[in-house]
Amino acid sequence: NMEDIRYKDHPTLKLWLNGRKMIQYDQNLQQTPILYWPAHKETRLLMPFYTFTMHSNESINRYLKRIFRDYVRYENEIFCKASQILSLLKNDAVNGTFSSFHVRRGDFYLEKKKTTPEEMMVAAEPYLKKGETVYIATDERNKTFFSPLQKIYDLKFLDDFWERASVD
Repeated sequence: NMEDIRYKDHPTLKLWLNGRKMIQYDQNLQQTPILYWPAHKETRLLMPFYTFTMHSNESINRYLKRIFRDYVRYENEIFCKASQILSLLKNDAVNGTFSSFHVRRGDFYLEKKKTTPEEMMVAAEPYLKKGETVYIATDERNKTFFSPLQKIYDLKFLDDFWERASVD
């Protein structure tokens, strides 16, 4: 409730809420074993979930966000698989180095034009060398979409390491 005396004169709360509904972390929520933030077109999480948490005391707010950042993590198995894939990628890469792209194709928060491979080439050209290994993290299922880039760069995808890293 924005009329609550604790929040009435808070310097950044209205700006931070940006039209969203404030939910108090009350005793009921504290007893909940799992907190779930749904991801819909209107509520996509394009940043760490703790961006959407706030304590009214700024120093406590910063402290809690550091706790989230430093201690709320994926399970070790996920980090180990990622490390294994990175090692395989470095071994396969030209000169043991690579660049990477994160290309989202199917889940845009806002309706906008999707980037084409040709636009990616123009944007990347000043930073990449011909023949360089480029890892592409993507939700695009049709890898032939990247064919124009494949003609210039040594492209790698998670699929290339799935069996070798025993990802299941």
